[in-house]
This record gives sequence, structure tokens and C-alpha cells, in this order.
Amino acid sequence: MSASLILFANPVHAQTPTKFSTKGAISESSNFHGVILWTIIDNNKGTMILQSPVGRGLVHVSIAPSTTCDSSTPICLFSTVIDSTDSNVFKTGDTARISINLDSKQESLSMLTGVLAGFDASVDLSNTWIPHSVTDSTKHYQIGLNESIGVTAKS
Repeated sequence: MSASLILFANPVHAQTPTKFSTKGAISESSNFHGVILWTIIDNNKGTMILQSPVGRGLVHVSIAPSTTCDSSTPICLFSTVIDSTDSNVFKTGDTARISINLDSKQESLSMLTGVLAGFDASVDLSNTWIPHSVTDSTKHYQIGLNESIGVTAKS
């Protein structure tokens, strides 16, 4: 089984990159520690996947730049829940602030409204994906699933 993946180039460290993805565990000092959080941003929309011992939740959000983060935070976003799957916690209209520093591998999520209003989580980013080429607008990769080694990729 294989599929093609096309990556579009974007500035790597712009104030608000238009496309990137992060993954990491919520730190032990935060609420919901140990939960794995994937954050996928594509222009003005995003997807967050939460994996915990009790299951997986999927949340779709709209994204807008925000100026409410500390001035040293390169990426500051305001998100609004559009819909959620497998989660009774996130409701349409709930809002959060997301601050991301890709250099220090830290993501902070602050719930502003909804059932979890006032809760904060810090994520130690273990994986970050950003298209790196700014001269070649597209790159084609073959992604394959291999039973013995998992996912393989080649350009």
C-alpha cells in the first residue's frame, strides 16, 4: 500500500507559519500529563488529536493569529472548535490560545472558554514537521507501509 504526499513550501520561522505539524507528550507538570497531542495547522484551520490511556479524541479548529502571547513566543494562535469526535469535553465554539516555539520544542495550550476554561497544558515537542524548501514549491514523496519497519518514505 502506498500513497503520494505533496508538501508545499512555506517560510520556516515566520511569525505564523501557514503549514506545520507537531507531536509531543503533555509534560508532567501540566494538567492531563502523559496525553500525546498532535497539532496540525494548515493556514486558517487545524486538527488536534489527543491520545490518552482512555482513548483518542479528534478536534477540528479554526485558526487565527493572536497577539496575546509573550513577545518572545514566535507563533501565537487563537483557535475556535469547529467540531470534535470521540470527546465529550470539547464543544463547538470553545476557544483556546496556542503558543509554539519550535526552536525550544515547546507548545502551550491555554483553554479560554468551555468546560476546560482556565486549564493550561505544556507540550514537550518530540516531532515537528515543517516544509523546509522555499525555492522548490512542491516535493513529491512516496509513502509506504511496511509490516516489518513501519512507515517508509522516499523522494
